[in-house]
Amino acid sequence: LRFHKFLFVKNQMIAHSRRDRVRPRAMASQALDGDAVFVRDLRAPEVVSDARLKALALLADAVFASYDLVLHVLDLLAARGAVAADLIDRYLAALPDGFRKAGP
Repeated sequence: LRFHKFLFVKNQMIAHSRRDRVRPRAMASQALDGDAVFVRDLRAPEVVSDARLKALALLADAVFASYDLVLHVLDLLAARGAVAADLIDRYLAALPDGFRKAGP
């Protein structure tokens, strides 16, 4: 497994003598808690089954909002013939606003 991303990190300000003169939320630098995502190492994708890649694509889209990872996995699957080649462009067209450049 490889570290992929943090979903969220909960921070808190470290106690100090000038607390009454700062904005605690703006100065919260001490990580307390959070969720990290680890995914299967894809540097050797040939050892990962099509079914596992498809499951990773679903999770990356629906749970972690890692659309670049989905596109990478779809590239792998399309190269194997496991999904239709046009699925990548259809997925790209369906991404939320702000993730695609304007135009074709």
